[in-house]
Amino acid sequence: MSLVPAVRDPEGKCVDEQDCAFERATLCAFDGQPVATQAAFLDCLDTPWSDLLTNKKVNKCVGSTAGVDKSAFDACVKGSRGDALLDQASATWTKAFPQPVNLPQAQVDGNTVDASYDAIKKAACKAGSSSSAC
Repeated sequence: MSLVPAVRDPEGKCVDEQDCAFERATLCAFDGQPVATQAAFLDCLDTPWSDLLTNKKVNKCVGSTAGVDKSAFDACVKGSRGDALLDQASATWTKAFPQPVNLPQAQVDGNTVDASYDAIKKAACKAGSSSSAC
């Protein structure tokens, strides 16, 4: 499973933001991490929904909650690794969704599916997932 932020153009606007700062942070937090750590990071960012997404919240989620190494994260966000990850995410997103789309979007095994839990679960199980949910 891979989680790819919606990056259309890393030098301009991201799909749902004025710039790609939070997508860059997400990619750097995900870099080399297992899916469980990636999910913990996203869960931290999304909880509670009423909180605004700020750099302070991102930093909290990187270190204390998700367990991502803060110095590696900072180096990625400020350096060429972050650029490379944004470029790769942009290529992946644009290949999967060449035309503008509504968010959220989900793909399982290269096929676009409804972004609901049930649809993703059904498609993942059909694609051979060994998850206990199947």
